[in-house]
Amino acid sequence: MSTIKELPISISVPAADRILELQAWPQFKAMLEHATQSTPGVRSIAVSLDDQSRQSDPMILIVAEIEEFRPDTPGMADESTEWQWDRWASETFPPDILRHFCMMAIPAGEPISHGR
Repeated sequence: MSTIKELPISISVPAADRILELQAWPQFKAMLEHATQSTPGVRSIAVSLDDQSRQSDPMILIVAEIEEFRPDTPGMADESTEWQWDRWASETFPPDILRHFCMMAIPAGEPISHGR
């Protein structure tokens, strides 16, 4: 699997500002590390703030771009990549931190929309 040093990662300024505001940088760093090591075929990760939700407490989106989806591997069809990440995150972080983050995996080639 990839490591953070090998993988292209982009973090939008609004997302970074929000993570700092929440004082959740160490938790976020652990989330990125886990996503890079546990997501099959991850090519890149983009982190953005879901500013289109129109909520006063927008979600921080961690979007992993994965290699071409194949039905015989975990991925979007059964959502096991996200479910596994959610399970790990819920066992690792308190709800007050976790409620600010969402991880998604999308097949390579699909546009990654920052803020949806």
